Amino acid sequence: MSAIEAPIEALLAYAEAKRVVVHEAVSVKHSPEEGFGLFTDKPLEKGELVIRLPLSSTLSLAKDLPPSLAPLLSSLEPRLALAVLLCLTRGIEDWIANWPVQPQGSWGLCHTPGWENLVSWNRELAHRHAESTASVHEAFHTTIRPFLTATDDLGDINYQRYLWAVSMVDSRAARVHLYGEERLVLMPLVDLLNHRSEPSCSLAFEPMLGDSGELVVRLKHTVDADEQLTISYGDKANDELIAQYGFALLHAPHECAVVLLPLVGDSSLVMQKASLLPPGTTFVNDAGEIRACVSFGWCLTSSAETDSLALNAPQLTPEVWLVLRIAGATDMMEVFEALSCAGDKDCSTRSGWQSLLQACEEQLASISKASETNGSPGTSSGETPMHASTISATAAHARTELLNATIRAANTALHAEHCR
Repeated sequence: MSAIEAPIEALLAYAEAKRVVVHEAVSVKHSPEEGFGLFTDKPLEKGELVIRLPLSSTLSLAKDLPPSLAPLLSSLEPRLALAVLLCLTRGIEDWIANWPVQPQGSWGLCHTPGWENLVSWNRELAHRHAESTASVHEAFHTTIRPFLTATDDLGDINYQRYLWAVSMVDSRAARVHLYGEERLVLMPLVDLLNHRSEPSCSLAFEPMLGDSGELVVRLKHTVDADEQLTISYGDKANDELIAQYGFALLHAPHECAVVLLPLVGDSSLVMQKASLLPPGTTFVNDAGEIRACVSFGWCLTSSAETDSLALNAPQLTPEVWLVLRIAGATDMMEVFEALSCAGDKDCSTRSGWQSLLQACEEQLASISKASETNGSPGTSSGETPMHASTISATAAHARTELLNATIRAANTALHAEHCR
């Protein structure tokens, strides 16, 4: 038995002992690109049950908690509490034997070549990583360690072990609605399902009379033999996928760009604009300039030919339209006019489109500079756990697509105004 097969055999035996039922035509296989996954041995039909798990086989905060830990776990946010439970739960060694030994997501990438390039242009990822690291550090040192030390339950849990556990919760737990309440749940075998934006399977809780219910994975459509079974990890942009899971999508339908718009006018007008911008949309850059911060993603449409999501144009929300008009206003009268027609695209200004165009071009230049030393974008599905430099190249490719589409939209609008 190979080094890869042994932990899988132990996992399957563990799952069987926990009354987890897997379709007879589904197997666990390993690939160099995505690690472990679930694959079909023959064609399966839409609606067929792939996995059925009793709640007792899972790890979550929905079950009865140890009385000694209840005060601690109830004081933490769910992901941090579930990580404590993961550290302290015994008898799950055969389940977690195939899990990575190093932290996943941005914690597993931040010390590898290519990380600095990745976060140099992706401030959303840098902020997400810093914020998550700070919250885990504070929770462990100010709440978890003192509590467990006082109750003599600390055992061999140190900060690095806890950080690993949080990363496992972030990358392997799923959010499931249990009896009307959303819960984070770790599930054996289900945690082997890889992500696709348009997955083949869905996960749901099915209540049962006289029982606590079951978690089930069912096919959303017919699949062929030797096809990998997948679920969706959620409508996440690449910065969130990288931070939690350590991969980026080349075709990223939920990519979101955050750009900094220059504010037109002298310093007095800029200060007045900044005071009137929506909360959370002002930003001071490294040069000390006040900018307007806006975010936008794709306007998603279904392609009839491929039955997949088509990425054609950016989706600009009413708030973005408002900020665009304020940013581009040349005097306070135009600012007040912008405020009076919030959400109306027809009264966008030429200078507002020019601000958006400049902001997108600045981010493209930043990406281009970082990409000079990066690897190549990911191949195959574009959803592969990769080296940091390759993740950076893949994320840069996806962001560039969105920025270029936005530049085209801005140029079209500017051309239309010029022709009026």
